[in-house]
Amino acid sequence: MRCERARCPPKAVYWGTSDAAVSIAGLFVLGFGISLFFPLVSGQAIGATLVAQHDRASARTALAGGVAILTMPGLLGELAGRVGLHNAHLLVPTLIVAMLAAFLVGRELERRHPFAHLDQ
Repeated sequence: MRCERARCPPKAVYWGTSDAAVSIAGLFVLGFGISLFFPLVSGQAIGATLVAQHDRASARTALAGGVAILTMPGLLGELAGRVGLHNAHLLVPTLIVAMLAAFLVGRELERRHPFAHLDQ
């Protein structure tokens, strides 16, 4: 699958080319887009806790991000060794969809019970 740079989303650019420079540019854009999820999730976690527990929520989201950064490349590499690099990278959009679903569920719960965390 070959892509013209102007008509392909970053993931298609990453998977659809054999040119290293184009592939690296696609990875950069993917990483930049994914990086926006951390402040979104962190803000939601802090907002869903009591004021006295904001520091704990912040620390837990930072720890979760660190653990993901530490473990996921190795797990992805191991999976790539077993099923191939292209198939292993299908895990990434799956995890993004799962994270987005968890975020939307959290937002809906917060919308239905906006001050439930203050009753504790």
